[in-house]
Amino acid sequence: VNCENWLENTPVNEQADKRKEACGFMVAWISGSPDVSMEISPNIVTFTEADPQLLMCFMGGWAKYAIEHPKDTSKLSGNAAGLRSAIKLYKKNPKAIKRADSMDQLVALEDKGKLDKWVEEQLKK
Repeated sequence: VNCENWLENTPVNEQADKRKEACGFMVAWISGSPDVSMEISPNIVTFTEADPQLLMCFMGGWAKYAIEHPKDTSKLSGNAAGLRSAIKLYKKNPKAIKRADSMDQLVALEDKGKLDKWVEEQLKK
């Protein structure tokens, strides 16, 4: 949880070595955790062209949600939490992360309160 919070709140153009270390820790932790399971759908993770940090934040946001809500193992909740984390990073780093239409669409959906519905629709595809 602390690792994800740090990744989400630290500007992507600062502390590059520590960020790389934190990302490595995050991937290793998620891969080895029996309590966190995620399926990354290309229908939902449409923003990887903007910056790989967004995918890392998505995964971290899902893992954080799973830790904080152990009884909720739904793909909808995990994906929505991951997207919200990626959106937060994207919004906080307008000059460091390449602008992407896919992220702008997700930001708009979140701002309108329609992100969960969109995730639900994507999971049905």
